[in-house]
Amino acid sequence: EFQGVPWCGQDLCRREFLNCAFKSCDFGECKFTGSVFIDCEFSCCNLSNSKVENCSFRGVTFDDCKLVNVSFAAANPFLLRLIFKKCKMPHLYFFWIEKSPTACGLLDCLKNVFAGIINECKITADFLC
Repeated sequence: EFQGVPWCGQDLCRREFLNCAFKSCDFGECKFTGSVFIDCEFSCCNLSNSKVENCSFRGVTFDDCKLVNVSFAAANPFLLRLIFKKCKMPHLYFFWIEKSPTACGLLDCLKNVFAGIINECKITADFLC
């Protein structure tokens, strides 16, 4: 478990995170290119302006997180599973969803603007304002 860690702006590329819990951590403007997240949870974290190109997200939950200008368009779609709960995420992009069988859920997420086609995706709450 990582709590309150200020990783803002750091290069966290090509790392593996397994069964990790991140609480109140600041990942703003971090680079996660090529990293793997499996069964991880982010709670009350800031990931705004982070780069997630070619990242793998398998069983990852974002709970009450800030995800401003994060583009999941270039994330690895293989076995992708994402859940967003009560997140602030304007300009969140999912362009690959139409091509990949994906499991992603949105729970009580407000003021969101999504680009791309969202199908094959379990939408569990209203997400457009």
